[in-house]
Amino acid sequence: FEGASKLYWLPTYLSREDPSLDVLEPEALTRGLTNKEIAETAEMDSELAEKLRKHVEQGSTIIAMAAGSLDSWMRSQFKASSESETQDN
Repeated sequence: FEGASKLYWLPTYLSREDPSLDVLEPEALTRGLTNKEIAETAEMDSELAEKLRKHVEQGSTIIAMAAGSLDSWMRSQFKASSESETQDN
């Protein structure tokens, strides 16, 4: 994540068929970063949505990566603002 100015790391969940494997926690994953100061653990909630909205207002680019429901959550959080911008243009 070199070059990133902020990283929100959400919980991970076991998606493999082998339940004996450890679930990697965000805190453990962020410890391996060379730029740990940019990382913040987060949840998919209204607090994260507000932080992301502030980044958008500041002109930041947001890249979201997930293997779960993050895509649909992001779309639901930003659908209204996206529709409003389209109507304004």
